[in-house]
Amino acid sequence: MENIDTPSHLVAAAVVPLTPGSCTLFASRLFSGIIERGLQKENVELSNCGAFWGEGFVVAAAMVREIKPALQAMFRTVESCKPMNQYPREIAYWDADEGFWRTVYPEQAAAPFSRFLTPEIMAASQHKCEEEIALFEACFALAKRLGAAWNSSSPGHPLSD
Repeated sequence: MENIDTPSHLVAAAVVPLTPGSCTLFASRLFSGIIERGLQKENVELSNCGAFWGEGFVVAAAMVREIKPALQAMFRTVESCKPMNQYPREIAYWDADEGFWRTVYPEQAAAPFSRFLTPEIMAASQHKCEEEIALFEACFALAKRLGAAWNSSSPGHPLSD
């Protein structure tokens, strides 16, 4: 058994299978926020929390001081979030001594948790994230330009200068 008193351990939760269109930057940020708040609510010391997604799943991961309280808090968090109850959920931690992800929930996971963490999936998630951020930035810039044009052509309008 690894020493759980060392300062950083990686724990993660996944929601699967989601429809491919529902796996987005927004979904990953939302899930990450839910997990982070759940850990904080139960006073789990964490140094970082993030998320990514692939076709049909979203994963949130956190660096924590102690594994057991973090895993228990994650379990209570995903169980208490009613919208997630319709989807299978998995919880795991990185076993540094053995060098693999150890799934703790459900106890009889169908496939290794590492299936979410392949280099190809991580690269694709990063690429999709960059695409979505670029799209948000382009939409924001367009809305700003349209708003400025509308305001300048509407003297006396409450939003005009």
